[in-house]
Amino acid sequence: MRDFENATAPLLREIVGHARSHGDRIAIRCGRNAHDYAKLARRFERVTAHLSGTHGVQPGQHVATLAANDDLQLVILLACLRLGAVWAPLDPSATPDALQHWLQQADASLIVADEANLPVAQALATQRADIRCVVLDRLIDHPAPYGLHYPDVESEVPALMLFDAEAAGKATRYRQNRLLVEDIDIAPEDNVLVALPLARFASLLLEAVPALARGATVTLLPGFTPAAWLEALANTRPTVAAVTVDMMETLRVAPGWQDADFSSLRRLTIVDGPPQLALATALVDRGVPLQMRACPQA
Repeated sequence: MRDFENATAPLLREIVGHARSHGDRIAIRCGRNAHDYAKLARRFERVTAHLSGTHGVQPGQHVATLAANDDLQLVILLACLRLGAVWAPLDPSATPDALQHWLQQADASLIVADEANLPVAQALATQRADIRCVVLDRLIDHPAPYGLHYPDVESEVPALMLFDAEAAGKATRYRQNRLLVEDIDIAPEDNVLVALPLARFASLLLEAVPALARGATVTLLPGFTPAAWLEALANTRPTVAAVTVDMMETLRVAPGWQDADFSSLRRLTIVDGPPQLALATALVDRGVPLQMRACPQA
C-alpha cells in the first residue's frame, strides 16, 4: 500500500487495513454494483496516486467533481482527505451559470468529470486558464504512479466544500475533524444505508466514512426518493440508517410507510436537528430505535 499506513487520520488507515485482514468483505453497495474492501482500497490507492502524482494535487488545493451519484464520489472524497485537498462536488443538474459561479468560488485547480458530464466540464474549464479537466474513468482504469509519499495532514485542514443552490449558491466548508468522527456506534457486521448525493447531505458522511473504517458494509442509495429508500430498506435490510429531518418527514407521508418493515434496524440516526414531536412519536410507535446527531459544523 502506497504510504497509506502513514495516513494522519486513523480512520483512513483502518479502511486500507481492512483490505489486508478481510479483503473479500463487501465494503460498498451502490445500485447493481458491489465492491469488497480489497477493491475499495485499490481504487482509493489509485485515485490518490493519480491526483497526487499525475495531476500534482497538493494540500489545500480544491478538486471539483461533476459526475453522477455513485460510489466513486466516495472514493474521490477519501483520496482528497488523504492528500489534505478539498473536495468540491458540483451538482450536474445545476445551470451552466450556477456551475461557473460555484467553480469560481471553489477556486479549483482540477475538475473531474464522468463521460456524461464531460462536455459541460470541458466548457467550464475553457473559461479559465488555470484549471484542468480530467475524465473520471482514467483515475480508475489507468495505471498510476508508484512509490509516492504523501504529506502529513492536520485534522483542522479544510476537507469538503458544499454549495447550497437554495441559498444563492452559498458555499460551506467543512474540516477533516468534523467529518472523520471516531465515536460512532457501528460494528463490522452492520449494513449502513446512506442516501446520495453526498454533495447535498454532508451530515450523512458522519455515517458513511466511519462505517468503512469499522469494516461494515455501506449501501449507497444513488438518489433519495421515498420509494427508493423504502425499497432499499426492504431489499438490503440495513441495520443502521441515516436520514435528515426533511428526508424523514417526506418518508412519513409516503405510500408504503405504513407497511414498511423496520425490524432490521438497530439504529436510525436523524441528523441536521431534532425531529418534530409528531415525527419522533410516529417512529417510536413503529418500534424504530432513534438516535439524534448534529450536522457537522463548518
